Amino acid sequence: MGDIKILVVEDDSIEALDIKKTLESFGYSVPHVASKGEDAIRKAYEVMPDLVLMDIVLKGDLNGIEVAREIKKLDIPIIFLTAHSEEGMVKKAMFTGPYGYLIKPYSAIELKYGIELAIYKSNAEKELKASESKYNSLFDNLLNGFAYHQIIVDDENFPVDFVFLRINKAFERLIKLKRKDIIGKRITELIPDIKDTNPELIEFCGQVALTGESNVFEMYFEQFKKFYSITTYSEEKGYFATIFEDISQRRIAEESLKESERRYRTILENVQDAYLRGIRKVV
Repeated sequence: MGDIKILVVEDDSIEALDIKKTLESFGYSVPHVASKGEDAIRKAYEVMPDLVLMDIVLKGDLNGIEVAREIKKLDIPIIFLTAHSEEGMVKKAMFTGPYGYLIKPYSAIELKYGIELAIYKSNAEKELKASESKYNSLFDNLLNGFAYHQIIVDDENFPVDFVFLRINKAFERLIKLKRKDIIGKRITELIPDIKDTNPELIEFCGQVALTGESNVFEMYFEQFKKFYSITTYSEEKGYFATIFEDISQRRIAEESLKESERRYRTILENVQDAYLRGIRKVV
């Protein structure tokens, strides 16, 4: 555990030395012992410890709670050391988000397991944040539009609307609206005439949200002059996700191809008719 650095903040020199020796016996590194809050803050920025053991009551202008507020900016876990008589201070300390409390006098085993639990919790939270950050980056950089919704039903449990809960950047680009103007809004607020122009949209999405059965369909939105392929799925009843792909170019190409085929057939039929008429005249 020599690679784990612990900053000790304790104004009682004898107790501080005892804590330092105990930590080192566990294999931890103690790069500094601070007796005052100002020194603790300076050393925290300098050393960047993995954990801080902080006495709530300190000599000087700053107490442990005030010091913790500053060190918290570095995302370093803190364990408070406190005496039974400091109950009021403990309540105030709760607002700094400490990773634990050790009530004096505490045993070496309590200290050891308190530190291990705090470090484990801190590492797990950092991994979770990193994972969320990676997910959010992937989410926002998807080429297709993504949105997450909650379905709204009437008294007979029939889908009548849905609310936008989350969208990515691609979705903003697709419908040319900003996230702040979409999140929390109903589809009927964003597109007031949606039930007239695309009455099946809410029905299709509602079926997915209520049954959990995925669906893929194509739809033209007059409001955006676009064709979209919409994939819908649900992992929780009452909620559903949609993936929008702009297929307007593909549909235009398909229509152009169909039009070309119609013209070709018309030309071919006219040629055949002319040929047959020519044969009849010869005969």
